[in-house]
Amino acid sequence: MKWTKEWGKVTVFTCVDDNAARSAVIAPATEIGFEGVDAGHLDASRIIENLGLLVGQLVYGSGFGNRVSLRAFVAS
Repeated sequence: MKWTKEWGKVTVFTCVDDNAARSAVIAPATEIGFEGVDAGHLDASRIIENLGLLVGQLVYGSGFGNRVSLRAFVAS
């Protein structure tokens, strides 16, 4: 299965307080096929980091294996 064709791009969440740093993360992520999403200021990172625990639970605890990814749908 190709994520980008069937389900859209995998999301990379960024939480930074500096615009240059935000661009330094989002630009290369976008360049290699991910969707970079600005998730707010640095203090929001403690919330975003917990998404990794959710993915780990789905991968190992629920038996989905390597078929798990996170995707944010942002309405325009």
